[in-house]
Amino acid sequence: SSMRLIGLTVIRLDSRISRHSAQSLRAKFLPNIASSSIMYVLLPVVTERSATGKHTQSLVYGSVGIVAALSLTITAGFFLLPVFSLQLLYGSAFVAASPYLGIFGIFSSFYTIAYTIVMALMGLGKTAVWMILIGAAILQDVLLSMFHQSIAMVIWTNIAIAAVLVLSLLVYYRHALQKH
Repeated sequence: SSMRLIGLTVIRLDSRISRHSAQSLRAKFLPNIASSSIMYVLLPVVTERSATGKHTQSLVYGSVGIVAALSLTITAGFFLLPVFSLQLLYGSAFVAASPYLGIFGIFSSFYTIAYTIVMALMGLGKTAVWMILIGAAILQDVLLSMFHQSIAMVIWTNIAIAAVLVLSLLVYYRHALQKH
């Protein structure tokens, strides 16, 4: 993945900086990383089932459910043990960010669920999903230009956008099933 490639490139630059950078890249979206095997297997399995005329709905909803459960479990850990989580993932230099870790976990959870649904849509050949993603990116630019007075506000704005993205993707997935 590109994150691994970036992490490896950083490691070559400076060992002290690279160790921190690699940890940051690894921990940035921990819910995403924890459920990545589900997301990466989902695309080829949905593609195969779709090509052979088999139903994919239970597989996709089951995968989204597992990803959501993993993400929410990690997020609960972020809320319950923010200082420990930051020390474990980033080191003690980032303990000051502990008040934001739980809400960042909410955003990361929505992002991970959205990514899972995108993989399912791609497996169904619904490549027009890019329009929803571009719309969310534009919405993010607009809203963050208006709501950026604090770190918490930026995170909550991203949570709202990611939640709207997940709902939009679910609607599009349901629509894609009816046409497929």
